[in-house]
Amino acid sequence: GTDLSCSYDGYDDLDFDADASTYAWTINGVPAGTGPTLSGGFVGLDAIECIVTPNDGEDEGIPVVGTFDVINSPPSVSTVTIDPAAPQTGDTVSCAWAGYADDDGHADASYVEWTINGDLAVTAPTITGGFTSGDELACRVVPFDGTDAGEPVVHAVSIQNSAPSISTVTVYPLVATAETMLTCSWAGYLDLEGEEDVSEVQWFVNGDPVGTGPTLLSGYVHNDEVSCEVTPYDGIDYGIALSGSASIGNTAPTLASATISPNPAFRTNELTCSWDGYSDPDGEVDQS
Repeated sequence: GTDLSCSYDGYDDLDFDADASTYAWTINGVPAGTGPTLSGGFVGLDAIECIVTPNDGEDEGIPVVGTFDVINSPPSVSTVTIDPAAPQTGDTVSCAWAGYADDDGHADASYVEWTINGDLAVTAPTITGGFTSGDELACRVVPFDGTDAGEPVVHAVSIQNSAPSISTVTVYPLVATAETMLTCSWAGYLDLEGEEDVSEVQWFVNGDPVGTGPTLLSGYVHNDEVSCEVTPYDGIDYGIALSGSASIGNTAPTLASATISPNPAFRTNELTCSWDGYSDPDGEVDQS
């Protein structure tokens, strides 16, 4: 981008002829122009020569060469982004940049440096692990053209809490009746930050919500479908809920008493059996 000028001194001609010396420019050995100035056509790291050939209008003398190495211009980038924009513990996070510019036209050889809370963690386009909720993760892009580094551009984010998960939910006992206390149990609780399991439980009977907590004492009868939904929770974020279920079996009914009449009875009497106090926890009709 700079106009170059070529000058010389010490012209001498024994015949006192006027100075008619000529200029010739080369860039990396290739002819690039004539005259005392050179405008453009060169970039950083190019080798430029100005060849002045003494001339008195009739004869040429021995050329004299001046050389100049073009200083490399460091590149730049305009923006840096992190994906995902709000990473969580355990995510694989990538860094990208845009707006690479180099006045010399050199190819983009920029590189990424990741820092966690200000400490260098890895030099790569992506980073996995090593950070947890509350950490500051920063992507530092160093513009580089293979020779010189430009001014780094940094984008930083705060690591978000990751939601916990569970693997299975089971309702116990596996064979239950209307008089059985049901217990909801889950396994495989996982929280990448190591936070305490404070998962929440919701009970449903035939799809209708009936209670919360790890146990259910009543509200179901024969042929009902009872399900327990557990939502993993670490006190900050909720994970994906899982369910377990059980079908309620039949409970045998009871009688309070049975009576034979008449009493006393004779051989010729027809006897009648009657009962009282029929009870069925499932609410089913008396078919005794």
